[in-house]
Amino acid sequence: MARGGRRVGYAVLGAVLVGGLGVYAAGNGYLRGPAAAAEPDLVTLEAVCAWSGGALAAPTSLPLTSPMGDLAIPAGTASRYRVALTNLHRDGLALPTGSAPVLVATTVGDDSAVVGVAFSQDSPGARTLTLEEDLEFVGFSSFLACPGPGKEVSDGELLTAGTYDVHAGQALGRPIQSGAEPFNTWARLGTLRITPHPGARPDEVVPARAGECRSNLDDLPDGSNQHATFDEPDPVLVHVGAAFDPGVRMTNHGPLDLEDVIQGGPVLLVSDHENLVVARSESIDPLPGPGLVSGATMAFGKFAPLVDCASGEDLPPGRYQLTVAQQARDPESTRPIGTTTRYASLAITDDAAAERVQVRLPELPACGEPIDGFTFDPTYPAASEVRAGLYDWDDSSDGMVEDLAEGFPQIELAFTYDGPQRAMWPAARGIVLVRDGAVVARVGSMPYDPFEAVGWESDSARSAFLDTGSDCAVPETSFLEFEPSGRYTAAGFYAVTYDDEWGLTNRHVTVFGPVEVEFPEQ
Repeated sequence: MARGGRRVGYAVLGAVLVGGLGVYAAGNGYLRGPAAAAEPDLVTLEAVCAWSGGALAAPTSLPLTSPMGDLAIPAGTASRYRVALTNLHRDGLALPTGSAPVLVATTVGDDSAVVGVAFSQDSPGARTLTLEEDLEFVGFSSFLACPGPGKEVSDGELLTAGTYDVHAGQALGRPIQSGAEPFNTWARLGTLRITPHPGARPDEVVPARAGECRSNLDDLPDGSNQHATFDEPDPVLVHVGAAFDPGVRMTNHGPLDLEDVIQGGPVLLVSDHENLVVARSESIDPLPGPGLVSGATMAFGKFAPLVDCASGEDLPPGRYQLTVAQQARDPESTRPIGTTTRYASLAITDDAAAERVQVRLPELPACGEPIDGFTFDPTYPAASEVRAGLYDWDDSSDGMVEDLAEGFPQIELAFTYDGPQRAMWPAARGIVLVRDGAVVARVGSMPYDPFEAVGWESDSARSAFLDTGSDCAVPETSFLEFEPSGRYTAAGFYAVTYDDEWGLTNRHVTVFGPVEVEFPEQ
């Protein structure tokens, strides 16, 4: 994860000697003049392994440093190593999308050679650094070995146990002199000690990149720091061999309009119970965008049928995990899967007639809004009785009872459940109280603390108690228990979840109101 900060008192260093050519550049982290640029998406395993400048000192006004120094890890293990880029060059320095450091392992000595690379688990968006600001990156993949004679880069073998020098290098999208350097700035950070991984075979080949076929998705990067993210997907039911629309959508939650949020487009990664990728599917509809204005959402339509990524055969019926992820523009990039990921359950059925509807939680009016004209979708079952009062928990009856002396304001719902017998988990509730035409108290969609499931029989009488929420007199970010007294108009819902016949989580939602209720004087 990249974190911004301020760093002061760091001396601006002088010139940089590049590639042993005797060519000097101003100490600004890159070279001026018409030349190729070191672009982040060109920092591939092949490019870094071919680099020969790692042993040269690179004083720069864009230094890379690490407070951790030496690094010791087992082979094949990712690390929480920290690297910081400091801007001592100028105010308003623009960094391109994807600019992040990589760790470079070299042999020890003056004639060092690159032998391994570990890539940042962060894939940041474009950003601008102020003068003396530093940007910290935390988390790197396992070290991949540079290919030996007769081997391809795609073999993706792990760097073997041994002692190496560890460097960091970063492409900043700035010109370079010879066109051969993958980085604009680099530095030696310390010593790397790799120990044998427990149980590893010397000839074992490990998948190089998370998101590829049969890779483990535990190594996927975290997308929590992104402005544009995929919306949380619903569980998905898919027919064997058929294209499908999983409802993939991306929303720009940031304050700025974004020019290119698509990159390589979304990809669905389907994994099994061991979290290994068994299928990949891309959008078959034209991609939207690529720009996305602040607050807007884009949809990606249908995706290709799911086939086993190793055999090419239709993925068989069963329950799987679905990950929605963003691809890099260059499929050969060192980070083929971006940081924008969301997870859901997926089931495949061979019943061509099978249909499934995901029940969503209703939306309620906001604080201060009127309730005139508000109604719930008629497909939601409605409570048969709504009663306001003061209630408290009674241990002897193991339930809520009316208590006018010490009870808390609650709304009691009574309803009949007419679905099949199921184990239900209390999931969420929402309520609004209205007086003088505007919402004065609200619970938008508050989840219940999980506890044991409750068996619901078909055609059984059920009840639920809802608290009256937060007083709208305080900001939404705060909570002040509302103490109602007298008459109000009320509306709300009570939701439980269950696992359907395909093993996917769905909801049963009971709604009530708008209806007049009256609370006792407190």
